[in-house]
Amino acid sequence: MIQQPIAAKQVDGPPPISGSLISQLRFARKYMQDPLKFMADMFEQYGDFVIQWIGSVPIIFTRDPDIIHDVLVTHAASFYKSPDYRDENRGLARFLGQGLLTSEGEPWRRQRKLIQPAMHPRRIEAYADTMVTLTRQTIADWQDGAVIDINRQMMQLTLKIIARTMFSTDVTREVNTISHALDFFQEANNTIDIFPEWVPTPLHMRWPKVMSEFNTVIHEIIQQRRADGAENFNDLLSMLLLAVDEDGEGMS
Repeated sequence: MIQQPIAAKQVDGPPPISGSLISQLRFARKYMQDPLKFMADMFEQYGDFVIQWIGSVPIIFTRDPDIIHDVLVTHAASFYKSPDYRDENRGLARFLGQGLLTSEGEPWRRQRKLIQPAMHPRRIEAYADTMVTLTRQTIADWQDGAVIDINRQMMQLTLKIIARTMFSTDVTREVNTISHALDFFQEANNTIDIFPEWVPTPLHMRWPKVMSEFNTVIHEIIQQRRADGAENFNDLLSMLLLAVDEDGEGMS
């Protein structure tokens, strides 16, 4: 656990990268080609706490559980989400809006409090049982010696888990649309996009249609649940729709 600030010069890491655009693009391309391998190689070479300087900006990588706990729990108030999450134009918020994952401060605290009942230990146990069951079903379909697209398999498994825990009705069509949107979001997130959004790149041209389909499906699911009566279901979606704060306001 961090007991005092760690001076950047005391942390080991790869050679600094210059502040030039070309150098930064080369670094970003190398990282995005295989982020897990990139980080695994750094940890193997430099240890569990690594610093990568890009110009005058330090980027910290760590897999030390004590440090991670210190950042996310013990001293969470001292850290904030980067623009990669919060920026509604170029960050994750452009996909997810100002939700629990992307918001900060009071909006985050309010949403965190509203979702707290869904995170009750008994609920988590039920989610875990569902996750294990669906994971075993997925693995059972794999054949010895077969080559599989693990990224695709994990995406499909994740969507199955979400559909089973979030909804208690058949949302096959909706899940397919969401899956298509998530594929696009992942592609967009892994693309080095240096152009303003008004530049008609292939990515920018696909963006409005994908977002429109994604938002339409989500809104239809919510509207249908409200029409059916959220109180008549015992799933995560209904819990979120019925949750209210001390002022009687629910999640937006």
